[in-house]
Amino acid sequence: LPAAEGSAPSLDGTASAAIQDWQPLAALSGVPLSGGKAAFDATFSHNAEGQSASVTLKVDSLAMKGADGGDVFALSGLSGSLEAKNLAAEPDIALTAALGKGTAGPFAWQTGALAAALRGGSGTFAAALRADGSAVSALGGAAGSPAAAGNAAAVQGQASRGKAGAARRGASAPRSRQRERDPNRPAKGELLTVAGNFLFAHDGPTPVPEVTITRLSTRLPGSRLGAYLAGPAVFSFGEEMRLSGLQMTVVPGN
Repeated sequence: LPAAEGSAPSLDGTASAAIQDWQPLAALSGVPLSGGKAAFDATFSHNAEGQSASVTLKVDSLAMKGADGGDVFALSGLSGSLEAKNLAAEPDIALTAALGKGTAGPFAWQTGALAAALRGGSGTFAAALRADGSAVSALGGAAGSPAAAGNAAAVQGQASRGKAGAARRGASAPRSRQRERDPNRPAKGELLTVAGNFLFAHDGPTPVPEVTITRLSTRLPGSRLGAYLAGPAVFSFGEEMRLSGLQMTVVPGN
């Protein structure tokens, strides 16, 4: 719809797209993509609460070839959704995605999941790769549902709550039992978990993004070793990128 003078444009309607053959897109973009059927659907609406959008994406399979002809990454399924409200004023956005079996570099997984939420100038994010079917439940909600993005903060909060609880319960427990209770330690089937929050600080005319990783836990590819973040790590993006607090602990895998 055309915008009234002095107001933001509004949009009402639907849009959809489908890919049956990735060859034309690969030739146009120069990226060696291949895969199965893909479908994109979007609904736009505008009312007293502002501009909203609802988007869904489903891909049967997707892969990208490297210079040697091998797969840089390969994915057997992807489904995702995005719900956005009040886009022209104070955006309220929830994004979720579920991944099927796949590989990327040294990583190979059975399931994966992603959840992120943004409201105003701050938000949360969480992602998981698993060697079993637990990736979606690891984020505290069903991927494909906006509720999962709202639960992303639950993943990043588990570490601090669990660590405090273990200290109260096991102050005099054997060291081995205390290690077993450490919620940051990679669990069985856990390949990668990352979670944190972000904000856009207004330091001058341009907002400066700052990302805090509150949980990072991974199993090192090709070994039984695991590693996890000992405390929050902060990335600041201004005139120069700054990183503080990054300290990893390496432990035997389960």
